[in-house]
Amino acid sequence: MNPVQEDDPEARGGLRRRIVRKAKTFLTPKKVDNTRAVSPTDMDEPPSIMRSITQLNMAEGSGAAGSGSVQSQARFRLARRAFLRHSFNRLDFVAVVSYWISLGLCVSGLEAERHLYVFRMMSCLRILRLLGITSGTSVILRSLKKAAPLLVHVAFLIGFFWLVFAVIGVQSFKGSLERNCVWVDPEGLQPNYTQEFQFCGGYMDPLTGQSKPFLLKDGVTPGAKKAKGYICPPNSVCIAVGNPYAGTVSFDNIVQSLELVFVVMTANTFSDLLYYTADSDYLAASCCEWSGLA
Repeated sequence: MNPVQEDDPEARGGLRRRIVRKAKTFLTPKKVDNTRAVSPTDMDEPPSIMRSITQLNMAEGSGAAGSGSVQSQARFRLARRAFLRHSFNRLDFVAVVSYWISLGLCVSGLEAERHLYVFRMMSCLRILRLLGITSGTSVILRSLKKAAPLLVHVAFLIGFFWLVFAVIGVQSFKGSLERNCVWVDPEGLQPNYTQEFQFCGGYMDPLTGQSKPFLLKDGVTPGAKKAKGYICPPNSVCIAVGNPYAGTVSFDNIVQSLELVFVVMTANTFSDLLYYTADSDYLAASCCEWSGLA
């Protein structure tokens, strides 16, 4: 599948071998030398699958007389100019194939029926070729390509803190966005009215005027020992009726918590979540939002 090619100066290890080597050295302490690092190219390892497809074997014909050696060198130069060897050509290949797939889905009607617009989106990737139209952007792209291994470590660091804050969100605000103020007609003539997006942590007893904790979905069992956050006015009860936006916005599980932490990280509708949690819990909940944004 990936034979050893000693004559290929750019031969690299296969994907599996590189993943195993990365996994072994990921948690191992490393000593950084001041000298320039050696090129990761390993002459003893087989090339990747893409290189095996696009590059001919240099060893073939190398032992023959002059004509065989010239033919091998000619084939090697042609392989160097293979279409899929260049990154922008690979991008073009993906964009063109995605366009024809999107066209077929559009003609058959499956694109609108199944909402399969991902191929149409991928067909627009060809516009990224404009990034190499000037020498300045080409230098930036080459620099990013060289810095990709370091950017992977940065991504791991960001992902670690992302997960930590998501766990904190589940532990701190699980079930907090289910509570809303529900108006109850004291005369019992009109049905109850749920005031959406008015999150709460308690309600005021119309008889005693004291604050009471919110109620669970059964409408009877208290959900806490004392009231907190926003207190619903008289003739209103704070009940857990369900999460907003069809249950998609909450800290009830790790997946949705990761989504909301990403919203906080990007500062996109960040203030809404701040006021939601401040109303449903304590005002100190805004500090957690600000720390996630920082």
